[in-house]
Amino acid sequence: MAIHKKYKKTLPVGKVRDKKKIFISYEQYKNTKKTIIYFVFLYMRKCWIIILLLLVYNIQAEPILLKNADELIGQHTDITNQRTLIGNVILQQRNVVVKSNQAIQYINANKFQLNGNVIITQDTLVLESENILYDGNTYVATSNVRVKITDGKTTLIGDRGDYSTQTMIANFYDNVKLEDDSLIVYADNITYDRKTAESFAHGNVIIKSKTQNIFAQADSVFNFAAINHTFAKSNPVLIQIDTNEDSSIDTLTVKSDSILAKRNEDIYEFFDNVEIVRNGLKAIAQQGFYDKNNEKIILYNPDLELKTHSIIWLDSTQLHADSIEIILKENKLHIIHSYRNCIHISYNDTLNPVRIDQLSGNEIIIYIEDDVLNKIESIENAKSIFFSNSSDEPDGAIESTAEKIIIYIKDGAADEVIYIKSIPGKYHPEPFVSGKEQEFYLPNFVKENNKPIKPKIKMRK
Repeated sequence: MAIHKKYKKTLPVGKVRDKKKIFISYEQYKNTKKTIIYFVFLYMRKCWIIILLLLVYNIQAEPILLKNADELIGQHTDITNQRTLIGNVILQQRNVVVKSNQAIQYINANKFQLNGNVIITQDTLVLESENILYDGNTYVATSNVRVKITDGKTTLIGDRGDYSTQTMIANFYDNVKLEDDSLIVYADNITYDRKTAESFAHGNVIIKSKTQNIFAQADSVFNFAAINHTFAKSNPVLIQIDTNEDSSIDTLTVKSDSILAKRNEDIYEFFDNVEIVRNGLKAIAQQGFYDKNNEKIILYNPDLELKTHSIIWLDSTQLHADSIEIILKENKLHIIHSYRNCIHISYNDTLNPVRIDQLSGNEIIIYIEDDVLNKIESIENAKSIFFSNSSDEPDGAIESTAEKIIIYIKDGAADEVIYIKSIPGKYHPEPFVSGKEQEFYLPNFVKENNKPIKPKIKMRK
């Protein structure tokens, strides 16, 4: 199958039977990473803007107005500049209304220490805690005890936190939970921006979908609500848990350096050092993405200079290719379709590990039914080497070339092999093979033993 020169840095990842291919270019991949970096840059720039705004607001601060208190204790003198407010305390600063059972007013400092059933409201926001220090100079409410924010469909809870009524940004710390209409996020720390509904979670982050059987864990997670994108970095793992018909649990884990979830499309993109583990299936690749709606996982290697393959281990077999498409059917493995520089290997004799059966071609397709491998096809420039046995004894090797090779599998072994448009094969007698098995390996033979292992799944209450 010829590849046009302009696609020398592209990888086919779509259907091939009708010769209509879908390409993901290296430039598109780099642009995607640039977009993510741009999002992170915007977020960090916003933090510096907030600091500058706070400096400006500190100069232009407005006084906090006392609207109501059942009882006042203390008076303002040159020596005493605070007083205690008891019962139905109501304060106001601009569009912010503060209520509590008690408060200590620091008059010269334009601050209030609020105690007991503290409620701060600002437009649609409601902030609740038992103890809050409200600073009228910085417009920041700070709590060192359990604090909760409710803002429309969004709820933010933490063991302590602060909220700026001016910038509308909340910073919550320790055992933090953020929930909206589609996600629940647990983390050590969460920063939430009311204006954009964007959030940044850091430290032992777990993010759960409320509509899908998917959750993820990472050290850091950025959530961009306006475009329904979530970006996880630093040890991120995507986890999908399915229940089979027999009530057994089937867990899919995907680990990579970073993960971008396009939640409105149910598409998950994985960048760098991708590792997949699911029951008998294990896989690695440079990059990948998971289209959940169409039950499709695609692995590819956009940086050709690294000279790496996408690799799949399926039971006792191993498949290498430039790109691999995994097609699921009702959450079960159905078809594994590989493209370019493909080679499939399987162990013929467990007592003699160098006797490895091999099948190569421009494309290799593996068919699976009810979790059992039942057919393998090699298409275009198909080649095979099979080490044969007779009466359980080694009996040479058979080398074949054809336009297409079809292998039917039964009970885990080749039951029938069909060659289409074949060139007469070669039989190599055992005396010429024994001890020299590696000399009969196909030119693009490759074997990788470093299978990925299932990552440890974290749990949070």
